[in-house]
Parts: sequence; structure tokens; C-alpha cells
Amino acid sequence: MTEIAVTNAYLPYKKQGGTRLQLGFRTNVIWSELRNQNRLKTTDPPVAFKQHKALDPSRLSRQHSQDVLLATANIA
Repeated sequence: MTEIAVTNAYLPYKKQGGTRLQLGFRTNVIWSELRNQNRLKTTDPPVAFKQHKALDPSRLSRQHSQDVLLATANIA
């Protein structure tokens, strides 16, 4: 899957005037991902997740409910 994603990224790169060969482009992508890998490690979840509405019990009151549907005649 990564193979396809890198190839799909290379095509517009070349269309926009990119000068690297595909091997150089791929090498650049790999090094970029390796540098970003160290930045993404965190021990605490983001603040937005801590305040997620799934933790709020009031979300269970009448947001989703079952309704009775009346039977209708089949039209053939």
C-alpha cells in the first residue's frame, strides 16, 4: 500500500516540474517519514480526546431513539 501511495505522490510531483528521479523522490519520502516518526511519539492523549462527548453521560438522553413504524401496503 505504501508503494502505491508513493507512486501516486510522485506523479503529480513530476507534473508540477519536479526534477528528482523516482529513486531520489522515494529516498526523500523515507527520510522525511523517519524524521517525523520521532516527533509523533506522545504519552498523553490530546486534550480534545479527554473532553470527548463519549465521556459525558448526558449524551445518552434522547439523541437516538427507536420509533414505531406503521406497516404499509405492499405496492407491486
